[in-house]
Amino acid sequence: MMDPAKLNLLVLSLRERRKWAYEEIYHDYFGVIHHLSLQYLHDATIAEEVVQDSFMKLWEIRNKAVITVKSVGKLSFKGKEIFNFQLAGKDKVFYPATAKFEKNNAITLSAPNVTEPVAVRYCFTNDAVPNLFDENGLPLFAFRTDDWK
Repeated sequence: MMDPAKLNLLVLSLRERRKWAYEEIYHDYFGVIHHLSLQYLHDATIAEEVVQDSFMKLWEIRNKAVITVKSVGKLSFKGKEIFNFQLAGKDKVFYPATAKFEKNNAITLSAPNVTEPVAVRYCFTNDAVPNLFDENGLPLFAFRTDDWK
């Protein structure tokens, strides 16, 4: 079992996108996760692929924000893409974000100019029109995760 202080440092370092933290977590946990996957899947090759894919996903999302939206049923959007999301980094400058649906009403957001997202806004401009809706057709309300002036 990992020392709680060390684990806390690793989690904080992962949030700061430190490569050494990712490598240490990979080294410390790959074997354990692979063993558990093997017990469940009963196939060493498939178990290894699942674990590799999981670590790759962890690495890929390091420059993205993932939000989970509570709504009535599954969210849907009108049009070809989800729009009106913005991301900001530590500089507190918001940029238009690309949004992608994940499982369980999670949305992954990214913006080329934001390498370390710290805040999200949705429909937070004067001309924004929501295009995300719950299963009753009601729009997702405008929101922000920051309290910046």
